[in-house]
Amino acid sequence: ATFRIATAHDSERWVRTWTRRVVRNGHRQSFGMHMDVTEQHRAEAALQRERDRYRFAVDAAGVGVWERSLDGGPRYWNEAMYRLRGLDPSDPRPTNELSALSNHPDDQRVMDEQTLRHLASGEPYGTELRVRWPDGTQRWLATRGRLVDDPSRPDRVMAGINFDITERK
Repeated sequence: ATFRIATAHDSERWVRTWTRRVVRNGHRQSFGMHMDVTEQHRAEAALQRERDRYRFAVDAAGVGVWERSLDGGPRYWNEAMYRLRGLDPSDPRPTNELSALSNHPDDQRVMDEQTLRHLASGEPYGTELRVRWPDGTQRWLATRGRLVDDPSRPDRVMAGINFDITERK
C-alpha cells in the first residue's frame, strides 16, 4: 500500500509499505517494511503535470498525433487526426483504412518514399499532403515524424504529427 502522512511542518511524505503475515509455531506474525517514496511520488506527479500541459497544447492547437507500426501492427490516431480529415473520432474503421480513403494517392506515394529515405538515411520525415473529407472538401496537412527508438517494442514504429496548412496553401 502507498499512503501519505502529514509532517509537523505542514507538508507531507509518501510511504510505501509491504507486509507479510505468517504462522510460526502456532503464532501469527507480521513483518514488513516501510519506505519513503516522497521523491518518486513528486517526480511522477511532475511528469503527469508535464503530460497534461503537452496534451492541452496539442489539443488547443488542433495538432494530430499519429503512430504507425512499420511491421503491419496497429496504428494510433488522437482525436485531432480524425478531425483533420473531417471524420468522427468514434469512427470504428481502422486508421489504415481511413488513411487510404482520405489521403490523396499521389501524396501517399510521396509519404511512402519519405518513409523509406528516413529509415535508410535518417533524412527528416516531413511533407505536405492533400486529404479528402467525406463531403468532398480538400484540405492540406503538413506531416512530420520520426522512427521511435524504443527497444521494449517488438515492432518498428514511426510517430509524428499532422497540422492543417490549408490557409497557407
